[in-house]
Amino acid sequence: MDLHHRIFLLLCLFLCAAASAFAQTGDAFVRAGVHISPPFVMNDETGTYTGMAVDLWDRISNALSLQTGYTGYRSVDELLKALQSNEIDVVVTNLTVTHDRAQFMRFTYPWYDAGLRIMINTDTRNSFWDEIRKAGRLNTYLMLAGALILFSLAITIIRRTLNPAFPRNWLDGFSLNFRDIISTAVSGSIPENFSRNGEKNRWFHNIITAMLTLCGVALITYITSTVTSVMTTVSLANTEIYALSDLAGKKIGVLGGSAAEEYLQRSGFTTVAFDDIGPASHSLLEKNIFAVVADAPVVEYWARTHPGIPVKVTGELFHPDKYAFALGKENELADLVSVQLIKFYEDMSIPKLKYFYFGTPGAGAGVPSF
Repeated sequence: MDLHHRIFLLLCLFLCAAASAFAQTGDAFVRAGVHISPPFVMNDETGTYTGMAVDLWDRISNALSLQTGYTGYRSVDELLKALQSNEIDVVVTNLTVTHDRAQFMRFTYPWYDAGLRIMINTDTRNSFWDEIRKAGRLNTYLMLAGALILFSLAITIIRRTLNPAFPRNWLDGFSLNFRDIISTAVSGSIPENFSRNGEKNRWFHNIITAMLTLCGVALITYITSTVTSVMTTVSLANTEIYALSDLAGKKIGVLGGSAAEEYLQRSGFTTVAFDDIGPASHSLLEKNIFAVVADAPVVEYWARTHPGIPVKVTGELFHPDKYAFALGKENELADLVSVQLIKFYEDMSIPKLKYFYFGTPGAGAGVPSF
């Protein structure tokens, strides 16, 4: 067989394989996993999934004659595990393309350019007592007050027993000792009247005075340090946030398993994981976290569609990334999907879809037709 015949045969085999691969998609059923992330994936009161990612995948399904069934997952972590365990065939949400994820999944052609932004609580009316309570200091102060009362009572019993001249009325004796302890804490020295009434040379006087001094100094030191710490926190809480560096040492809300969580943890920030933007925003409003760092279009859309809540998106976009659909590592459907995505860019379907959900200019007005 000469060279021309071999080339012709190989070409025929390639065309047959390509035609077979495309034919296999016809009426094929695809199991799609989704994660609620407005406006890319949402669901209505009937449980029907909508959103930019779902609309785009539905158009791809129509173009490739696919039948798609959607299954919702609570978090990004669960969604990715479902793909790894072959529970689903494709991830349909605003999934960020990363090197680590590419080791166990196959990404399609990217269909959205994104990045990260910061969402903060604009209600900065942090009171001293709010911060005391959240820091857990209030319980400690109550324990110290209880210990102070018990200590005063113990000293009262001792002085009543060993000093006949000590006031016999319990309330008078207790209040006298309580005053001496507070006076010692404030001044750092034992009140002069404590040495009177025949107590000066008694053994218990030396022990009690030492205990009074020690407790007074410890009490003042602790109160001073905690008040300073809390006041610093209150002051910082009212400082404008402009960049990620302004969040150093703060608790930051992220979506569990997201690229934002991975990036912040690698950068040394303290993160608190949430299943989706709703619970993260609620925690931000409750001031349990200082800020939320998530995909820019997600936090921007959330803030825009919830005008009644005191949040805002601040700072510039950072850590730019791209969204793509993800399939199993060996799933050849990814190539066909990528071809359709390129076509949708060329015919302006994706820009129009973006305009429909975000109002992004430059795509041409109008609702995309599918």
